[in-house]
Amino acid sequence: MANDGSALDALRSALAHHRAERLDEAEDAYRAAAEAGIGDEPIRRLVAAFFVARGKAAAESGRLTDAADRYRLAVTLSADAETLLLLGDVLSKLGEIDTAIDALRRAVAADPGLIAAHRMLAAAGVPESIVTLRAVWERPDVARDERAAIGFALAGLLDRENQFDEAFAYLETANTLTRTLLREAGRIYDRTAQRRYIDEHMFTFDAAFFERMAGSGNPSRAPVFVVGMPRSGTTLVEQILASHPRAFGIGEGHWIGALATELGGGPWDRAIVRRVADGHIAALDRLSGGQTRVIDKTPDNLFHLGLIAALFPGARVILCRRDPLDICLSCYFQSFADPMPYAYDLLDCGGRLLEAERMAAHWRRVLPIPMLTIDYEALVADQEAETRRILDFVGLDWDPTCLDFHATRRVVRSASLWQVRRPLYAGSVGRWRHYARHLLPLRRLLGGDQPA
Repeated sequence: MANDGSALDALRSALAHHRAERLDEAEDAYRAAAEAGIGDEPIRRLVAAFFVARGKAAAESGRLTDAADRYRLAVTLSADAETLLLLGDVLSKLGEIDTAIDALRRAVAADPGLIAAHRMLAAAGVPESIVTLRAVWERPDVARDERAAIGFALAGLLDRENQFDEAFAYLETANTLTRTLLREAGRIYDRTAQRRYIDEHMFTFDAAFFERMAGSGNPSRAPVFVVGMPRSGTTLVEQILASHPRAFGIGEGHWIGALATELGGGPWDRAIVRRVADGHIAALDRLSGGQTRVIDKTPDNLFHLGLIAALFPGARVILCRRDPLDICLSCYFQSFADPMPYAYDLLDCGGRLLEAERMAAHWRRVLPIPMLTIDYEALVADQEAETRRILDFVGLDWDPTCLDFHATRRVVRSASLWQVRRPLYAGSVGRWRHYARHLLPLRRLLGGDQPA
């Protein structure tokens, strides 16, 4: 072993702490050993594995900066493809796009068959080797979930090469495979159940409900809810707002759903409503460091706006809209980290969108808190005017940093994390027209065979 004495001493100390499960002390000693120089390759791999495990633990607890630091150190010790993939993934969420792409390229170089890295590079718009992915796609031993991942990656790459028909062929196969796997796992989109759910919400949260609940909840004006269909621009609007020095974005989560579970079925006691609301506002204040506005961009909060209005009568709601065909196609192109069964069937996605629009129309009629509608196409066409509308609506002064939202350093975990790191571009507006002949049933479902 080619270690000098200081490295050996640090390794011995690290191993002793590690065996005793004193992981923080072990990490300090392993770092000291790495800085002193570990020459023995098997030991370098073992120490790298320790930092990978620590990095995963940090990432799972939301400490992405700590995770990136540990993955970087692991890569300096043993630059295997999987560790480079982990590093690229966490760097992309942190907004370090150039270094993320570099790590992902190195991962592909180390393992050309690493599909997850190809998929991330495709999402980032990086022209990587289509030939390599096609070769893996043709292998008969490829598992169905991996084949689906390859299909999504190839579809994204071919779309950027303007090879639209070929892209859609891969896309259909990838979505069919994913839909089959979800059904086998018991995850099926039920259109009838969705409609019944909307009907029940419209019955429960009517004008009379809001009259009864008037004056309940916590009046804080801090909460801002950005809602809409996935891929409608919710991440973009949040990123614009979170670029303001007096605003903080908390991303997507299940906070409001958890509050609904805590309150249970109605009728609700006002004292309990106030207690639950106070607890959430206090949590937002701690999370944001006391910022003036805190943005929750969970798209499906669209279905919880009745609860939100009762809990937070001072809140503001921003409803994101986009060409329905572009939304459905964008969902169809996306391999979501948390799969939504409707997204892998164009007609299910269209049906779900129509139900979401029915829910939004109901809120426009009865919701007692202000709601602003932002059209994605208008935002792309005149970014400054629409940004001013957004800031004015939530009560924030104009700040030009909101126009440079792509430069804002913050964690983004949604499927749009690559897009919001770039300036606005018009290429995604009317994207469906490239696939018009493949979308005829969807076009009919959404209200007529729109001209391409």
